[in-house]
Parts: sequence; C-alpha cells; structure tokens
Amino acid sequence: MKAIKSNKRAKDIIERLRNTFDERSGIHLSDLIHPMKAYWSKTLPKKPTDDETLYFIAGKAHEGLLLGDLPHSDDMIWNDIYYSPDAIINGEPVEIKTRRFYKEGEIPEHYINQLKGYCVCMGTNKGWLWIFDLTKKFDYFQTKPDLTVFRVIFTEDELIEHRDKLKRTYRDLVWSIGHKDCTRIPYCEEWMCATKKKILAQPAKCLTCQTELKANQVKKHLRDNPDCEGVSMPVYEEELIPKCRWYTECKGAK
Repeated sequence: MKAIKSNKRAKDIIERLRNTFDERSGIHLSDLIHPMKAYWSKTLPKKPTDDETLYFIAGKAHEGLLLGDLPHSDDMIWNDIYYSPDAIINGEPVEIKTRRFYKEGEIPEHYINQLKGYCVCMGTNKGWLWIFDLTKKFDYFQTKPDLTVFRVIFTEDELIEHRDKLKRTYRDLVWSIGHKDCTRIPYCEEWMCATKKKILAQPAKCLTCQTELKANQVKKHLRDNPDCEGVSMPVYEEELIPKCRWYTECKGAK
C-alpha cells in the first residue's frame, strides 16, 4: 500500500445527501410529537447538520432492509394531519426505530406516542414497535446489535386521550406558525436540545508545592512527596453543546 488518507469526497457525499432533504408541506403526525421542532423547521428552515444527515441516512438504510417487501403506504390524511407508518401488517401500523444507546427495559415515550398516533389515525388499537439497537449490552465487556419486536395494544381511553391531544396540538401548531409565535407550544425534551459536557476548569493541585496534577498522577505524587499536605480536588464545569439547529433561537423564544 503506497498511501491511505482521508479524502474530501466524504464531505461531497454528505452534501449531496443533505440536498436531497425537502421540507415537507402540511403538518405531519411526527410534527405533533415534537411540535416545537416542527415550528422552527417551518418558520426558520435550515439545512440538516452533518450529524443529522448521517443519522437519518443510517436509520433509513436499516429501516429499508428490515422492512423488505412488507406493505406500506404513501402519505395518508386524518383530520388534515398527514401520516405514513413505516409498514402496515393486517391493517395495523408498524413503527421502526434505530438507536445507538441502549438502556435496559427502556422504551422512550415518543416511540410509543408516535405508534399511538398511527393507531388513532388508522382506527385500530393494535400496532407493532420494532426497535433495532446497534449496541445492546449483553455483558460487562460486550455489546452487539439486537432487534426487539413489541406487540402494542392500547386501551380505548388511551386512544381517546391521544386523539384529543393530537387535534389540540395541531390547532396550536398551525396557529403558532401563522402568527410566528411559539408561546403555545411546549419545549422539546431536554435531550433533543443540547448535550452536557464536563470541562476541567481547575486541575487537582498539590497543596504544598502547587503542582498541577492529572488524575493518574495524584497517588504517585503523594507517594514520592511524603511531606505533601494533600491534594485539592479538580473542579469541573458543565458546558452545553447544542444538538438542535434552532437551539439559540428557541432558548430565548419564550
């Protein structure tokens, strides 16, 4: 091998993929799951970030392979709300989710709410939730991919409550977009907004000689300097790394 090095072609590929994203017209069921994000996407459109583009492509690729030749539908409409489940089995919606982080027994609420929304729109109380975990932990040292298929059955009361919530959220979102005013819309879940990152503000320090120490140097320093009076603990600060394209605008909007 004479040489191997990264090439700018990767950036060109990401840019080509990003440019295939078209802003959808109308209000879709997924917009009502995260209405604040939908509000900003329709009032202040921005191109997806590199991360968003790659995550979306990865999810669509896995989804396509998992679905195979299962029947699905183009956009359908219920009370002016567009919806299109990933697949339909015997008149019941199928929702497929791909995730990179796995927590034992956890099914995120928005997964359930999206499937419940499809059930409301299709007039059924049964649906399917497929979760494809890319890194499910099987023991302390090992992770591997895993697919779990859930059969979900909702009560009539759950569907009535969710139906009313969808209609209410739809009205609020349409009003908010028309008036460029998001005060009627709830914020998204915190995990969608930004990632918290610990930043070292002040390292550990010897109280005697004032030598700054890394965590793996403290024991050796104390052992080599028996007269040392001790070591101060390091001080960390939290920094927020925005994940959402509209983090700055949304933060000060309400």
